Amino acid sequence: MFEVLVNILGERGIYPKETILFDDVGYACFNGIPLFFSIYDKSGALSYRDNSKQAVIETAFQFTNREFPPYKFHFKESKATIFISSQAKPSLKEIFIRVKLILNGTIKPPALYNPHIRSVDSYDDRMRAIKLIREQPEYIDLFNCKRLPVVKLLNDWRGRYRFSKQKSSIKTVKDCYKLLAQSTRLVHVASYYYNNAASLVRDGYIEDAGINLHLAVEAIVKDFMVSHSIKDKRKAVDKLISKIWPPDWKIDYLEDLWKSRNKFLAHIDENMFTDDQSISDPDEYCYDTFESVSYLITKYAEYVKEQSEKIPKVSSTI
Repeated sequence: MFEVLVNILGERGIYPKETILFDDVGYACFNGIPLFFSIYDKSGALSYRDNSKQAVIETAFQFTNREFPPYKFHFKESKATIFISSQAKPSLKEIFIRVKLILNGTIKPPALYNPHIRSVDSYDDRMRAIKLIREQPEYIDLFNCKRLPVVKLLNDWRGRYRFSKQKSSIKTVKDCYKLLAQSTRLVHVASYYYNNAASLVRDGYIEDAGINLHLAVEAIVKDFMVSHSIKDKRKAVDKLISKIWPPDWKIDYLEDLWKSRNKFLAHIDENMFTDDQSISDPDEYCYDTFESVSYLITKYAEYVKEQSEKIPKVSSTI
């Protein structure tokens, strides 16, 4: 059994206008409404929803402008969610066609509104009503919305969204997604922290963004240490640089980044609110770091791919 979630994203984001759908995840902009698609195998062993591909597709969009993140995806507060269940794994292209019909009012699946607001029904009856809708193979969750038809809700929300002026190359996003999606779990962790930094810097939390950029670097270094059985971080960083960093680039890049972390972020700024406060110069610990970290994640993912391709495949004969 497969379940498709189509989230109508929150209005606090800054979104792309392009539509890109993959096998298990996708993003679309339909009539000024940002949508995020994800497919989950409900028969799988995982007891939670693996959102690593959500992180990866967001990073793929962000990497279309490496100097500074052009987007802010607001996943945490979706306006509404469409649930579609099926026995066979569906195509997101077909799902998108159906979602368009739902959003324009042609198809009207059961809608889950909050039954606790101004209801004369008993608590048990209200809970049964919720359960009944959630058991349907297709429904739209409008639990936190006004009790209005989805078309009217969309008309109200449409003017509240912001879209970036940055035009994303669909080919670049697809290539980047494919590269990162097939990489290691810790590369996905690095993507998560990179995306956090993108959102935080857009909200003006520069120090927090800088910390998350450094956590992205930590995830890459940790993955390299584990895969090469290196316990000493200094040795791992030196070897990582020699393996993935172009020789004509600044060879002590990661060392400089580490020094920046220690200087600005690992300790309190004892000179804050004076003329000597470090926080007055966010370029070194945040703004100038986005491009370097985006290249680090990409170069390392390419390195991981190259290493995996060198491993000989074991053929079995009967």
